[in-house]
Amino acid sequence: KCCGLAGHSDWADASGAPTVGFIPDSCCLNRFQRAGTCARKITRGNMDDHYFVSKFIYTEGCLNEFDYYYSVDGLGHFAIAMAVFQLFGILLAAGFLWKGSEENGYQNLDENHDDTS
Repeated sequence: KCCGLAGHSDWADASGAPTVGFIPDSCCLNRFQRAGTCARKITRGNMDDHYFVSKFIYTEGCLNEFDYYYSVDGLGHFAIAMAVFQLFGILLAAGFLWKGSEENGYQNLDENHDDTS
């Protein structure tokens, strides 16, 4: 859902780009991708008309999308989920240890130990 690195105008600025048909189909909005009509609607002359262009193609750059998905916020959600999962594992292990110590009790393995003291 993005087009170009910084924005849709990257394709017009590419060297050797033709006057019409320089926008790849991946930049087209979903409803135009199968028909292949959006590339013919965008020309070098109307690239600066953001309102017109946004009717046919994604205008946001892919670098912004990449930064959003792999930002500190995105990684932060993953880190919080992992921390909760690990905390649950620690609590579960502690519960097993506590339950096991109640059932079996502790046994003194020292043969010289005197229980009368």
